[in-house]
Amino acid sequence: MEKSLTPFLQTTYRERELVNLMWIGFLLYTLSYTLSTTTYANYIICQVLQIIGLLLFIPSLFILSKFRLRNSYLQVLFTLYMFWISFIVIRDFPSNYDQIKFMLFDGWFGGILYLSPLFILLPLKLFYLKKIFQAIFILAIAFLFYDAFFIKDLLSQGVNLNSLNIVEYFSKTLAVPAFFLLMAYSYHSNRRKFFLIIILLVTIFFALVRARRGLLFMCGLTAGFSYLLYLSQTRNKLFLIIVTITGGGILFLFALELFTSNSNNIFEYITDRGMEDTRSTVELCFYQDLSSLDWIIGKGMMGEYFCPGIDPDNVTG
Repeated sequence: MEKSLTPFLQTTYRERELVNLMWIGFLLYTLSYTLSTTTYANYIICQVLQIIGLLLFIPSLFILSKFRLRNSYLQVLFTLYMFWISFIVIRDFPSNYDQIKFMLFDGWFGGILYLSPLFILLPLKLFYLKKIFQAIFILAIAFLFYDAFFIKDLLSQGVNLNSLNIVEYFSKTLAVPAFFLLMAYSYHSNRRKFFLIIILLVTIFFALVRARRGLLFMCGLTAGFSYLLYLSQTRNKLFLIIVTITGGGILFLFALELFTSNSNNIFEYITDRGMEDTRSTVELCFYQDLSSLDWIIGKGMMGEYFCPGIDPDNVTG
C-alpha cells in the first residue's frame, strides 16, 4: 500500500519550483486580466503583467505535462479533442496586430483558453493538487478585495454595462472556481469551509443586484450539490432535513418581504427583469448569421454574428 502511494506523494525540487512558477504566472495573468475588464484599469500595465504571467505559465505547463494517459478511452478522446482545438486555433490564427492582442490578452475569448485541456496531462500528485487549491483560494481572496474596491459600481442600479461587466467577470473568473472547492468541502478545514460559503453568498448577492440569472443558477446548483454531498456523509440526516426545511422557509419569507417591501431597493433590477426573455432574439440572430459551412465546422475562434439592439450604446451590433 505504501509503495502504491509513493508516486502520489513524491515530488522533486525542480518539479515544485516549476509548479510554483506555473501558478504564479497563472495568477498574475488572471488577476491582471480581470482588472483590465473594468474601465478604470491601465491597460498597458495590465497587459505587461499578463505577458510576464504567460512567460512563467506556458513554459512551466509544457515542461510539467506528461503526454501519456493511463485510460485508453480518455487517451483517444483527448487526442481527438486536441486535434479539434488545434483546427479552431489554426483556422483563425491572428493575421494582424489587433488579433494578436486579442488572442494573447483576452482570457475568456482569446487563445489562452484553449490551453486549459493540457491541465489533464499534469501528474496526479498531492503537491499539484494542493497548489491548485491554493491558487483557487487566492483568486477567491482577490474577489473580495476587488469587490470592496469597486463596490460603488457593483451596487449601481439599472442598466449599467460597466457594472454588469464587473460583476460577470469578477464572479466567473475569481469566485466560480471556489465553487469546486465548496463541493470538495471534506478536504478543507472548517475555517476554509466558512470562507467558501462567504464567497458563495457574496456572489449570490451581487448576482441579485445586477440580475445575473445565469450566475444565480450556477450558485444555486453549487449550493444544492454541496448540500446533497454533505447530507450523504452526515449521520443526522433527518435532523438536518428538518432544520433545512425550517430555515429555508424562514429565509424564503424574509427574502420575499425584502423584495416586495421597497420598490426602490438594490434588488429592484432583478425584480423588474423577473422572467423577461433576453435570449430568444440573441439565439435567432446567431442562427440567421450561420452559413451552411458554419453549421458544419463552426465560426472559428474569432467568430462573430450580427445582433443589433441588444446592448445599449452598441454602434455596430
